[in-house]
Formats: sequence, structure tokens, C-alpha cells
Amino acid sequence: MQEIVIDPPLPSVAARIGRAVALGWQVAQLFHSPVHRGPAGDPGRGDHLPGRSDFPGASQSVWLGEQIQSQVQQLMASPPQVLTEALADALAALTNPDRSRDATLDAVFTLHCRLLESLTVSDVLLGKAYGLGRAIAETSLLPANALTDEQRAAQFRAMFEAGRLITIKDWLADLKTLLPGHTAYAVSRSLHDWQPVGGRGPGHGRLGRGAVGGPGPGQALARTAHRRESRPGHPVPLRLPGRGPAGNHGTDLAFLVGHHRPPRS
Repeated sequence: MQEIVIDPPLPSVAARIGRAVALGWQVAQLFHSPVHRGPAGDPGRGDHLPGRSDFPGASQSVWLGEQIQSQVQQLMASPPQVLTEALADALAALTNPDRSRDATLDAVFTLHCRLLESLTVSDVLLGKAYGLGRAIAETSLLPANALTDEQRAAQFRAMFEAGRLITIKDWLADLKTLLPGHTAYAVSRSLHDWQPVGGRGPGHGRLGRGAVGGPGPGQALARTAHRRESRPGHPVPLRLPGRGPAGNHGTDLAFLVGHHRPPRS
């Protein structure tokens, strides 16, 4: 008699959309994080139990890769073979103590391509949600990771370019009924309010001061970069100066971007 295998039921559509957003953030975070050499392992035993930040960077990168694998398993009961292979290759690169930067980034890049492909083929809304998480993450990570004020200003201009924001807002409009209440509007309005600030160069208004440590989005993004490992399995909020986050859930995009108005000049 032939054995019949029944896949476990998938979460609700809204829950899957939230997971796809988180997955896009996690893959972007992995791609834009430093590639740490050396073995993944535990910190030395001391007089207190270690927290996440006490573990080597290599260990934290492996965890992030395993979180991505877990998200995929929750999103797709039977992932296509090409995606399974891409996941295996990325995890192999992350667990290799002699890992090289180029080989690791190549593996993560291929994983991103297969994820975007597989999710879009499975459900176009999942592909959009994944792209939304990736785009929101890069809005925070790329300026925060810049090495100089000039590079940071250039990244701000690129991230807040009008065409890019139109695309993100279109995705938010398409997904608004599947995201937490009022999230799509809050994020869209926040991006709109920050666009003129992001378009300024070094030394112009809050961007220039924030880039060198004063108040403004440059400083906020630097804080975000420092804290982005603090919430395992969830995106980390882009805490822009203002009245506080609009939510407290890992897939609440208002929490990711910050439901804030830009600082007054």
C-alpha cells in the first residue's frame, strides 16, 4: 500500500505575510552583516550566564541563518529543491570556520534570489511581503553601515529616492489589510515625512548633524545598527527621534520604521 504523506496545515495568510516580512529583514541583515571568521561556539564560562551579545559573531550569524531556515519551514510546507539547496549552501558557508567573505555573500545572495523566486511563485503577496521586509531593512542598515559621513549621506539619498519610496508604498497598499491595524498608513506616512530629511547632504539640517553624532536620523540609524542583533528571530525597529514606536510586534512595520515625524529644522 502506498503511504500518503499529508503536509501540516500552514498558518493563516496574515501570519504568513508577517513571517515573509520578517524573513526579508533577516536575509538583508545577514547579507549586510560582517562576515566573521573562526568557529561558531560558546563563550568561555565566567561567573555569570552569557547573553546573546557574549557569543562570538560567527555563532550569531549561524543563528540568524537557522532562523531564516525556520521561517522558510513555517512559510512553505514543501520548499522547492533549489531553495532547499540554497539554504543548505548558506548554512554550510556560515558554519565553515575558514569562511571567506566572497563565498559567504555569494551563498546569501543566491539564497535571496531563490527565496524571492519561490515565494513569488507560491503567492505573489508573499513575494511582495518579503521584498517589503528587505527594503525596510536596507533603509536602516545601509546608511547605518556607511563608513564615512559622505557615504552615509549618499545612502540616505538612495534609500529615500522618490521612485524607491513609491514602490515601497505600493507594496504597503497591496498588503495593508494583511498587516497589523494602521501599520501600512503609519509606515507610508513616516517614510513620506522623512523623505525631505533623507534627501539632504552632509551639513544640511538634521542629516548632517545626525551623521556626526548629533540629533537626527544619522544617529538614530547608528543606534539601530548597534542594536539590530538584540531581537532574535524578529526585525529590529528603526527608532527615529520622535514620540516613540507605534507598535511592539516583530512584524509591525510601524515599529520597524518608527511612527514619528522628522525633527523640526
